[in-house]
Amino acid sequence: MSYRSPTERKLHRRRVLRLTGVALLGLLIASVLDVPAFFALTERVPVSEAMRLQASEAGERVPYVVHTDRFVRNDWYRVLRVSGSLWAWVVVALAFVLVDRARPPTRFGVRHPFEAYRRGAILLASAVAAGLIAELLKLIIGRERPIDGAVYQGYVFKPFLSALAGNGGNLGIPSSHTAVAFGAAAALARLHAPLRALVYTLAIGCALSRMVVGAHWLSDVYLGGVLGFATASLVHPLLGGRPPSGGVVRRSRLG
Repeated sequence: MSYRSPTERKLHRRRVLRLTGVALLGLLIASVLDVPAFFALTERVPVSEAMRLQASEAGERVPYVVHTDRFVRNDWYRVLRVSGSLWAWVVVALAFVLVDRARPPTRFGVRHPFEAYRRGAILLASAVAAGLIAELLKLIIGRERPIDGAVYQGYVFKPFLSALAGNGGNLGIPSSHTAVAFGAAAALARLHAPLRALVYTLAIGCALSRMVVGAHWLSDVYLGGVLGFATASLVHPLLGGRPPSGGVVRRSRLG
């Protein structure tokens, strides 16, 4: 673990507080845009007369039914969604391990035993940790998805902490697919700087793929993205990650 002077620690705390404030502001803006984004991105079909009458008798608003078949059968949708799957990143992490194990040792013939596993471990740990934290937060927050069985339901919250007691179905915030995608993307961006544009585009595409089928609000995927980015930022130095290869190492303000 690298040593930080008191001044460096103070600058670090200020940076963390500043980033936290920006993230919270972004969450507020995303929440305000939840409903407009939902109706802009999803395709809805007219409800049946029977469903309309049933909703009216129950004193509920006339529901919208989200049409998902337009998207879920497309290859591009499947590629974007799978970028939020842990299994996809298990394969990529294993590829890193196989490549690094096959590398010849340095000219001095000495290599740390963990070195061959470092890149794979950073990538997989970032994705797994982000996904697990997202699932835990879902249970604590207890807000459901915009739709229930493809029927639009608006904002619905489960009773406080009831999801932890077993009532944990249809939970939406944060999006665990987006958290995994951004956790992996942020890890890869730190391992190899030239990949940043590609992997973050893929992660953003994963977030949009969850929104176009009505599975998540904008605030769901936003919080998932922030969570994934923050998780990778913590995992990378904990596992001994180095500055991104191919990137420019910024100088400290202290010179």
